[in-house]
Amino acid sequence: MNEEQELFRKLCTAQRFAVVATQSGTDPYTSLVAFSATKDLSYLIFATLRQTRKFSNIIQNPKISLLIDNRENLSSDVKNAIAITVVGTAHEIKDDTRRFIDILLKKHPYLAEFIKNKDCALIGLSVEKFFIARQFKQTTRNYKEI
Repeated sequence: MNEEQELFRKLCTAQRFAVVATQSGTDPYTSLVAFSATKDLSYLIFATLRQTRKFSNIIQNPKISLLIDNRENLSSDVKNAIAITVVGTAHEIKDDTRRFIDILLKKHPYLAEFIKNKDCALIGLSVEKFFIARQFKQTTRNYKEI
């Protein structure tokens, strides 16, 4: 595992929340989500209700991005904060749902009741690439080639 992959793994493990960016027509839309990653980092998983703009946008345009960062809202963030933008294709997980629910609930046990809601959809983001930004510099890596 190279340095970028290790950093990606560390942020995916340490951070509970991310900002998901979707799009409907020409309008972008962002939402805060509780997420988890598979061990091989090939999928990021989050839950949402089907009646949300987020879900509707994903159905219309499954290409999304997820921003994971470690900022603390301190002035030192300018030097220390790291942000990773993950780009990929999202879909509602309908097969092997128990496995993905378990991955999500291991990190977020407080979502158990939310996930039981019959209107709740489990979303899987197939990681295609990620971009790491730190100290205003950006490193690009295509995850599938690493």
